[in-house]
Amino acid sequence: MNQILSVLAGPKDAVVTQLRFHKIAGSKAPQSYYFQTETRAGGKRTVFSLEDLTSHLREIIELNQLSDITSSISETESNIKRRENWELRLIEEKRKINQKLVKARSKKDAQLSQCFLNTYVENPMQLVRRQVKHNVCKRNS
Repeated sequence: MNQILSVLAGPKDAVVTQLRFHKIAGSKAPQSYYFQTETRAGGKRTVFSLEDLTSHLREIIELNQLSDITSSISETESNIKRRENWELRLIEEKRKINQKLVKARSKKDAQLSQCFLNTYVENPMQLVRRQVKHNVCKRNS
């Protein structure tokens, strides 16, 4: 796979691609800048050479040995659970917001109908071709 990437895009691009993979996969690095292709220090931009990037990649691979696979699996499972919890909370928040919106709309409709009540009582012909929404309260007798 490394040979294919190096032939297609050049060796530096292949190393950068693998660094990006390790960053996305959640690999640990000794320093945060190990995943970067360049850095800024003192206002100057410094681009890492192929040798620097290769040494960064080697250190990342050494730090994340196969013994870390089991811990990464448990981290992945916890990430999945956190995402599921997040999705459930999101659905609940959307439901609450929708309920508030429905209540606000009905309150606004009631206020609007109260405003026009006197004009409708005086002139019922204004109700022609209008939709009337009745709000009925049941009383226990």
